[in-house]
Amino acid sequence: FRRSSRTGFARLPSTGDLVFDTCAFVANGKDYGSNLNGRGAGFEGAQGVGTVTMTNCVFADNTADPRRNIDIATGYGAFFRGLKEVVLADCLFVSNGCDRAVSERASVRTTQGAAFYAQDVPVRVRNCRFVGNSSFYGASAGIVELNGKCGGSVFERCLWRGNRLVRGISYDEDGGLGALVLNLSATDQRVEVRDCGFVSNEVETVKGAA
Repeated sequence: FRRSSRTGFARLPSTGDLVFDTCAFVANGKDYGSNLNGRGAGFEGAQGVGTVTMTNCVFADNTADPRRNIDIATGYGAFFRGLKEVVLADCLFVSNGCDRAVSERASVRTTQGAAFYAQDVPVRVRNCRFVGNSSFYGASAGIVELNGKCGGSVFERCLWRGNRLVRGISYDEDGGLGALVLNLSATDQRVEVRDCGFVSNEVETVKGAA
């Protein structure tokens, strides 16, 4: 799925399961400047219905057109909302998101989840790599971000290396920034992170954590 003007692959709210094996989502969304969730791939489903499984897939260079204004955009590599579960295994997310060069040419406000963004769906992520992605933030953003009802999520043997979170030109607040950001809807929700590595990530703030 390459060089789509908007999203490389999109599933609108529906039922049923999807399985991707050894697929690539590359250089999508560059010609579209307005709000767009999931430039590489976007999946939406009814709450608690349908599973998306992706194995040995590559998400690379899904970014934005620097000539256009861009407001809050989530999940440049992939975007998941609703659904019963998302499973990612042996996937690579590289060079997705919005970097300083883009931000200086456009009125970008926030890039949440440069690699992927999940809302109201648990994710199981195993042996995945997140390398050289860039989130452009206002109040909060992450390279990988879970928002809402994502309890039960697990990250196992994953690596975050050389990712950047760049301060927005229109914002001066700090907080909620990192390679992995959890913004869960209840305190009793649990996310497990096992045997993962965080190496040489950079955050341009005094309150973030790489």
